[in-house]
Amino acid sequence: MATDTPAMRALLATLKPMLEAKAPWPASVGGVTALLAQLKAEHEFGLGAALLKGALACGQYPEHTPALLREQAMCTYKNEHLPPAERFDTALGLLRELGLDKEDQRNTETLCLAAAIHKRRFEFAGQPPDLLMACHYYAAAWQRDPEQDRGYGGVNAAFVLDQLAARLDDPARREHAAALRHAVIARLEPLAEHSAPDYWLYCTLAEAHWGLGNDTAAAGWLARAAATGPAEWQLRSTTEQLVKLARLHGTPLPPRDVPPGQWPPVWKPLHRLLGQRAAGALGAYRGKVGLALSGGGMRAAFYHVGVLARLAELDLLRHVEVISCVSGGSIVGALYYLELKKLLEARRDDMVGRQDYIDLVDTVRKQFLARTAANLRMRVFCSLAGNVRMLFQWPMGKHRTARLGALYERYLYRPEGGKAAALPMRELLIKPSGETADFSPAFDNWRRAAKVPALLLNATSLNTGHAWHFTAKGMGEPPALVSEHADRRRRYRRLYYTDAPTPQLRDVGLGAAVAASSGVPVLFAPLELAGLYQKRVLRLVDGGVFDNQGVRSLQVEGCTFMLCSDACGQMEEQTRPCSLWFMVYSRSTKIMMERGRETTYQHFAALQDHHAVDGFLAVHLKKDLTRDELAWIGCPDMPPALAQSGNLPYGIAPDMQRHLAAVRTDLDAFSEVEANALMLSGYLMTEHAFKTELRNSAGTLGLDVDTARCPWDFLRLEQLMASAADPANPARERLATILARGKSMFSKAVFLAPFRSLLIAAGGVALGFLAWRGALALAGWLERGGAPAWVTTLLWAAIAAGAAVLGFTLFINAHLYLLDPVYLKHGRMDEMLDRQPPDAAVTDGGGRQPA
Repeated sequence: MATDTPAMRALLATLKPMLEAKAPWPASVGGVTALLAQLKAEHEFGLGAALLKGALACGQYPEHTPALLREQAMCTYKNEHLPPAERFDTALGLLRELGLDKEDQRNTETLCLAAAIHKRRFEFAGQPPDLLMACHYYAAAWQRDPEQDRGYGGVNAAFVLDQLAARLDDPARREHAAALRHAVIARLEPLAEHSAPDYWLYCTLAEAHWGLGNDTAAAGWLARAAATGPAEWQLRSTTEQLVKLARLHGTPLPPRDVPPGQWPPVWKPLHRLLGQRAAGALGAYRGKVGLALSGGGMRAAFYHVGVLARLAELDLLRHVEVISCVSGGSIVGALYYLELKKLLEARRDDMVGRQDYIDLVDTVRKQFLARTAANLRMRVFCSLAGNVRMLFQWPMGKHRTARLGALYERYLYRPEGGKAAALPMRELLIKPSGETADFSPAFDNWRRAAKVPALLLNATSLNTGHAWHFTAKGMGEPPALVSEHADRRRRYRRLYYTDAPTPQLRDVGLGAAVAASSGVPVLFAPLELAGLYQKRVLRLVDGGVFDNQGVRSLQVEGCTFMLCSDACGQMEEQTRPCSLWFMVYSRSTKIMMERGRETTYQHFAALQDHHAVDGFLAVHLKKDLTRDELAWIGCPDMPPALAQSGNLPYGIAPDMQRHLAAVRTDLDAFSEVEANALMLSGYLMTEHAFKTELRNSAGTLGLDVDTARCPWDFLRLEQLMASAADPANPARERLATILARGKSMFSKAVFLAPFRSLLIAAGGVALGFLAWRGALALAGWLERGGAPAWVTTLLWAAIAAGAAVLGFTLFINAHLYLLDPVYLKHGRMDEMLDRQPPDAAVTDGGGRQPA
């Protein structure tokens, strides 16, 4: 999808006739390179590759073939509209046409471009040979022609050697890297003193000194580089390389609250280059941070709130650049994004602090708990007129998904607007305070302390089986999530909303996008987008069908530090699986889903082991619960039962966590107790993971993992959740009962209000009896009047359908207005905590109260 700007529209008007052979190519190659420069400025690398392919094919510039092929290779490997393996392999193939692997290849641009491609491919696939090849080509560029290379290949070879040394704990590679940097300095410093100002030459020397710990010399060269008036993209490239190098060398970040002018000497060079903007640029130390919020209905949504609470305390939410949401994660993720939009559009970057994110999450916590008490799943079916439409509508059930999207809008995203029109996805674009109109998170986030994240709402296309993304800018199937080796189905290309062919498609609503992402197949019909692709009706279902964790979307967005909050439903053992065909089908589907989840975890664990990513941290509802082995009858060496002794590492009693892991993955109302217990679980797991797993695997990445807690309301449950079963503690017993019954979709309320449930059942029986008696009377009247038999049959069918729809609607409303209030009242926090013994203290965690 091409950028929709006046400059781009004018450029396409010139370019399209040339590519279609309807207009002549420029007389000189300078005309081609001028067009290419404009395309690069718009980051349209796919069109740039097409331009270069056409220029080579037209045969007008034979003497410039090597330069054009190199440019084509560069545009191809940067073209994110192609699957990663395809663009990397194609680009390397183009370079091989230039004799890349010949021993006499001395063109340093060709060698360094090949190295960059291998380095990028390593970040996607995590294969160590790619890193070794990157080192080989960078070193070859420096060794074969240092004058042409001007140190670029030398310092990058040293950087990759440091990466390899960090992976393998290899001091010899660090020594080799240091030798390369000394050689670069010795050769380039005399050149720099006697040549015209050159930004890249100064930065190369600065990096060489920085890598050797010569802070003063590095600061001097960066000051000279800053004086050349570099472009933003040059500053970004330099900064990211230097900050990543500092992390490879184990340099700790400067204190968070210290201004750049007072940083320790090791970080002073960065201040000399960027001034006060240096603080925001330190985000590169952690890499590009992505947050995945899994599917799992409202259970997942409440669990995610607890994870967000701890991330806010850690001051990590400000660094998140991509939020990938699936199903239940989309429900709460969209609400969080709307509140974040308000914050970033109201306050300048230098005015946004840690407490703002804590207050933001607390606002989301309160709003989400209050607004979802309306029981959105039941409200889908509470309208008699709507249920009649669902009965007669073709295809069946289409109304349910539209109704769910409207309810999301009304209760969650635009509650103040009542039944106003849906909020278009394109209105989610964040325009941060203090930034210019052309601000782009992809290219300007690097200098911000409070990043502007991209929101990805994941759905699944029934047409192709591919992932489908809704973002604030556009929608479509991301190419990097299409297997180039095994998948030969068409990919439905992404587009900006402004390019959509109809007004309805240009204004796809947030509620509709979330409904598609959370539309459980069978329970909800697919979301239809007709008129978008030729002779096709696009139908979208729950994003969890493709990837219920959402982490693969983070990888294709270039995230290198990934956090996964996973509260999806996990399989339980069945002692006697049902053999009925539909139950076998259902169980087989769950097995496939579970296998996909396990494969995802294995993939990202391998990437972390190979240091292809800066970090991967996941928490899930069965974390640290024991798993027994079952021996066959008569086994001579019976394995001992693995009894769970004591609490789980994050402080929750095992039986309580097992109850939470079994809570329903539904879209109905959750009581205060259920919601807060899920939030507490997510919060405590995240707190423990950062204190242990992150510290042990990647250091703390400049985060204060021991930061004090805020007194979140859900922390009032911590003592009960940590306590062992005790009949003398009625509050603990009631908590366990509420959580145990939470796995039920309907009967949980029936147990609490048996009299009302009997009244509802009696009403249903009475309604059925009246319908039957009425039908008998009317049928008798028709028979006496001589009506044909088919009329009587049709009448019976109509009365049965009408009675069923009316009875169903009455049941839903009775559940909403008679049973739900009892259920929600029974699950109030205060009422349960009042049952604690007098000597049981309630902790709130300490710290500042969220506003």
